[in-house]
Amino acid sequence: MITPGIDKYRLTHVEPFRTILGCSDVALQNARSYFCVGYGFNDEHVQTKLIERCDRNSIPLVVLTKELTPSAKAFLSGGRCRRYLAIEEGKAGARAYMHHAPAGFDLEKPLWRLNSFLDHFIRADA
Repeated sequence: MITPGIDKYRLTHVEPFRTILGCSDVALQNARSYFCVGYGFNDEHVQTKLIERCDRNSIPLVVLTKELTPSAKAFLSGGRCRRYLAIEEGKAGARAYMHHAPAGFDLEKPLWRLNSFLDHFIRADA
C-alpha cells in the first residue's frame, strides 16, 4: 500500500511497486469478476484495466464501502459498467446501487460492512 501524499505517483514507478502494478494488471486482465472493498476509484494508474473490462466485456463488479466516493459514483452512473452492485452505508443500514437502479435503494442490513455482506451471502452452514 502506498499512502497518499505528494510522492505517491512517483513511488508507483519504482520497485517493488512497479512489479506489483504489473502483476495486478495481469490479474485484472484475467479476472472474470471484481470484488472491491473500500476502493474509491481515485487511482487512475491502478484501475485502468478494471474500467476497460467492465466497459468492453461487461465484467461484473461488486463494491462495498462506507461511502462511495464521487469518482466511484461517476464511474458507476456513467454507463460504462453495466453489471454492478455497489453498497454503501445508508440510513436504514445500507444503500445499494445497480445499473438498473442508479438512484439506489435502501437495505435494512449494514451490508456495506464486509463481515455482514459475507454473513448474508456466504452462509457457514451452506
